[in-house]
Amino acid sequence: MENYAEDNTNRTQDKAKVKGYLNKLRQHKMVLYIAFVKDVLNEVSKVSLLFQREYITVSSAVTKLQRASSVQRNMIDNEGDQLLRGHTLINIIQDQSLAADRARIVQSLLDCMNTRLENLTNQYLLHVMHLIKNTGLFLKTEKLLYGKDDVQVVFQRYEVILTNAGCDIIDALSQWTDLKFDVAGNPCYANLHPLLVWQMVSQMDQDKGDFNDILKIIHLTSVLPLFNASCERAFSTLKMIKSDWRCCLDTDTLDTLMKIKIADVPLKEFDPRPAVYRWWHTGERQKRPTIKPYGARN
Repeated sequence: MENYAEDNTNRTQDKAKVKGYLNKLRQHKMVLYIAFVKDVLNEVSKVSLLFQREYITVSSAVTKLQRASSVQRNMIDNEGDQLLRGHTLINIIQDQSLAADRARIVQSLLDCMNTRLENLTNQYLLHVMHLIKNTGLFLKTEKLLYGKDDVQVVFQRYEVILTNAGCDIIDALSQWTDLKFDVAGNPCYANLHPLLVWQMVSQMDQDKGDFNDILKIIHLTSVLPLFNASCERAFSTLKMIKSDWRCCLDTDTLDTLMKIKIADVPLKEFDPRPAVYRWWHTGERQKRPTIKPYGARN
């Protein structure tokens, strides 16, 4: 902007407008607000990016929300680190004069997040989080009773569903203790994500059936709806494929194109041979590879 304002080849009115913008950008209050908003949006974006993932758990959502709320509350009293080099600011003001504005902005964001995500702060979901997250605590013998209250709370919440599925709370509590020792005694579970741990346990127990009841409770907590990012991406894909120029696509064709786009793999990992083999052997019309295309040379 400085270079543009000093360039005599530019129009006078444009130079005057740029000088006005430059004067505002050099205001001390403007710089403080930019730094503050940058810090605030950085924390809010972390929560937003979490809910855009394909798979998130209750524990990760609750933890991220708690962290974002705590960091933003700290911003009310902490103006952060501002560093500006090579420029002289004008109209220097005291940091205390922005305290009220910081408090108002942060509180508005916290109220908005709490209103939008209030279901993640109830006591029931905290029990769910403790039940499926802290598998590392199984390694400590003093944690023998860890999670029993959480199992009971989750069972009471979904008692009708779990009872209809053949889940018994007495057997589930007994199996919970055995399951903790089984996980603690298997080193292959040590560094795995909790959801992957329960998936592997379920696969290994499929034939034995030692943890049928407790696994029903654990798997129920794993399917709580926390995100719709995949649905939103599917709608965006639909709009790109079925445009104004391709509005007469057959339903099966549209479904196939969307599956290819949504479940695509990197080009380096794509193996076309199975698709070519199927096309060659299952096509409705006879293939004629010996016929050369029009214009091809011998």
